Amino acid sequence: MKRFFLLILDLWRQRAKLYISAAVIGVLAGVFVLYPINDFVYFHEHGVAEPNAGKYVLSQLKESLKGNTPDKTRFYAWVGIVLSVLVV
Repeated sequence: MKRFFLLILDLWRQRAKLYISAAVIGVLAGVFVLYPINDFVYFHEHGVAEPNAGKYVLSQLKESLKGNTPDKTRFYAWVGIVLSVLVV
């Protein structure tokens, strides 16, 4: 019986590691992939005054990483987490 519980505990640890790593990858994908894609689309739809889409996207990403847009960054981090955990 003790061996059975140890096997169950080991299985839970493996699953926890899997979900935690998926969540971390999701945060990175949300912030560094989904967020810039959204800003790129926003640049083209709304005609931002910046001359170059790449410069606009990088400036928005820098502002986000500095903490100037916490709600938007948090939103894309959560979207990335949800998508990556659903895939697992």
